[in-house]
Amino acid sequence: MSLAIFEKLLVNKELESWYRDAEERSRVQKVNRHDKLHALTVVKHSLQMFEILKKEKKLKTRGLPIPGVRPYEDSLIIILVSAYCHDLSRGFSSHSEKALQMLIPIFRESGFSDDLLKSLQLPIMHCVEKHGGDQKADFPEEGILMLADGADCSKDRTQPGLNDIDALKSLSKKKSPIHYFSCRAIKAVSILAGTNRKPLLFSFELDGGAAAFHLEDFIKRLSNSTMEGMVRAQVIWKKRKILIWPCRANG
Repeated sequence: MSLAIFEKLLVNKELESWYRDAEERSRVQKVNRHDKLHALTVVKHSLQMFEILKKEKKLKTRGLPIPGVRPYEDSLIIILVSAYCHDLSRGFSSHSEKALQMLIPIFRESGFSDDLLKSLQLPIMHCVEKHGGDQKADFPEEGILMLADGADCSKDRTQPGLNDIDALKSLSKKKSPIHYFSCRAIKAVSILAGTNRKPLLFSFELDGGAAAFHLEDFIKRLSNSTMEGMVRAQVIWKKRKILIWPCRANG
C-alpha cells in the first residue's frame, strides 16, 4: 500500500504543478530550494532512518494499529506521504488542512478505504505541521520527518546559479543570506547505521564555520524529536571528527 500511494504522488499532475511553482518561487526569492528534489531528498533520508530503526528493532510506531495492514506499513505510509508533501503548506494560507484536501483523492485512487484514510490523515497532518522542529514531537514519525528535513542542508540544497554576491545583495532587502552560506559550508550529509544503543549516526562533512547555523537547527530538531536517545551526530572538518550529539548536558 505504501508503494501504491507513493507512485500516485510522484505522477500526480496537481502536485507536479505545485512543485514547479515552488521551484520558480524559490528561484525568484533567491532562497534555498523547496522543490521536488528537496522533497525526494527528504523522502530518501526518512527511508534511511526508517530502515535502520526497523532493522535494529528500535522503531516504535504510533501504534494505530490498523486492521489488515502489515506491521510498520502504516508507519511507512505516514513517513512517505508526509516527507514528500511536507512543504505543500508553504503555498497555502490555511496550512496543512488545504494540503490534505489535495491528498485525499490520491489516497482513494490508491485503494485506501475511508476507515484507513481516517486513521492516517491526522498523523500525516501533524507530521507536516511540525516538520520544522519548533514543537515537541508526539510520535516517532514526526521526529523522523523533523530530522530528515533538517539533514537536507548541504551545498546541494542551495539555489542553482545563485552565487555569494547575489546572496549578499539580499541584505539590502532586509533578508538574511545565512541559510545560503550555511549550506555552502556543508559538503555532504550522511545517515549511517550506528551502534545498537544509538542506531542512527548523522555525519556532516564541513567546509566552513558558517555550517554552525544549520547544525544548531539540527540539534534543535533533535531535541524536539522522540529519538534524541537513539542518535549520535558528528561533524568532519579538516579530517577531524567532532561529536556534537549527545552533548554533556544530556549525557
